[in-house]
Amino acid sequence: MRQSVRFMSAAIAALLFASPALTQDGQPVSTGRGVEANPQENSNRVARDAAADATLANQVNKVAQASRAHKDRARPAKAEELTEGSVVNDSSGQKLATIEGVEPDGVILANDAGRVKVPLEAFGLNKSGLLLDVTKSQFDALVAQANGPAKS
Repeated sequence: MRQSVRFMSAAIAALLFASPALTQDGQPVSTGRGVEANPQENSNRVARDAAADATLANQVNKVAQASRAHKDRARPAKAEELTEGSVVNDSSGQKLATIEGVEPDGVILANDAGRVKVPLEAFGLNKSGLLLDVTKSQFDALVAQANGPAKS
């Protein structure tokens, strides 16, 4: 009889430990180690964690790429950075003109086609130097217009 009681106790203990513990609402109870007794739930959790890790890695990569791209982004040039003799480029890096002078109401730029006064606020600065947000052909057209024949 003692053997059958021990056997039944062992069988009951095996059943209790082999199946997941359930709360009153039927939900599995955690073992306290972060792993559910249900192998399917463990597999689902691993898949969710891997997906979350991949999403986080993608977000970190996007931020890093944006940061690298932002390093060369132009910022507004300060008045003290606009000095006589400095080269001014277009938005793609082509030389537009050289600063001939700086006045309170603008910067005088000169190139082979002539001279033109540009407002101080129009200048940007990036790691390549001073720039204007125009193409070379747009700037050349502005210089030609500013230096065209005088009307009577």
